[in-house]
Amino acid sequence: MNVDNSNMNDELLVKYLAGEASPEEAASAEQWIQSSKENSRYFEHFKLIWDNTEQAVMSSTVSGDAAWERFEERIKLKKHEPPVRSLTYWIRIAAVLIIGCTAAWFVYHQYQNSPSQVVALNSVDNILIDTLSDGSIITLNKNSSLRYPEKFKGNTRAVVLTGEAFFNIEPDKSRPFVISVNNVKVTVVGTSFNIKSREGKTVVIVETGIVKVAKNADVVELRAGEMAEVDSLSGNLTKDASDSKLYNYYRSREFVCEATPLSELVSVLAEAYNVEIKIENPAVKSLPLTTVFKDQPVEQILAIISETFKIKVDKEGKQFILR
Repeated sequence: MNVDNSNMNDELLVKYLAGEASPEEAASAEQWIQSSKENSRYFEHFKLIWDNTEQAVMSSTVSGDAAWERFEERIKLKKHEPPVRSLTYWIRIAAVLIIGCTAAWFVYHQYQNSPSQVVALNSVDNILIDTLSDGSIITLNKNSSLRYPEKFKGNTRAVVLTGEAFFNIEPDKSRPFVISVNNVKVTVVGTSFNIKSREGKTVVIVETGIVKVAKNADVVELRAGEMAEVDSLSGNLTKDASDSKLYNYYRSREFVCEATPLSELVSVLAEAYNVEIKIENPAVKSLPLTTVFKDQPVEQILAIISETFKIKVDKEGKQFILR
């Protein structure tokens, strides 16, 4: 059999693996295998399929009749006299099977390792909810974006966040979920947490599970009820307790205040309603408020605040001023 080393004959590889190749054919096969990394890789995959395909396993010490008898027994044919086939014939049949399996393996391999399409989820005036290919659920706040592969591949599930989102991550210990946001890396296995990165500050608040937050060489580990804050200018990474529920407003549609400082509520209201709210009197910034606002216009919320603290609320143009 003449062999072109640039395009190996699969039948020869089958004979080589079965130990039925002549010395010349074996030398040609070995020369082709060793001629390039691609050939060597192809042969390894070919051999793997050969080793795991029972119909194709035939050694040079087995006669054609014995091979046929075992084949007949496996498929449970009920014929009295099996036709006599040469071992070469069955090697050719095996070659056809292996070629088909090899082709299917390569198609699958190429599909699995081809670059996934990147999905860009962008919210402007609306809050968006999306379920990723691994089952994780993401709630994206207004004016935010998330980039992620259509299908996760490899050892991690990596996404890129801009703005704010709440993550409910599907557990997978073998593939951590990694969020890159404003030069901060957040790594989890299966947990729920909120990330907000705006105006040079990134804040991570954990609701359930364990979350790792890293900024350069600094790393902190957070559990439920804890938060981390990263200042983009200084690069400082700090960890603290968090009992505020205001971060959840865009998911729950509620502003839950539990002894919440007025300045903190005002900041969230301004962002949620896309308005300017200024506290002119510094003395009222730390006043604590315990209540829940649900589906109310910002004007009504500010009117309640005014009545509660006996402060004046004026509107000048598009700006609300608390005096």
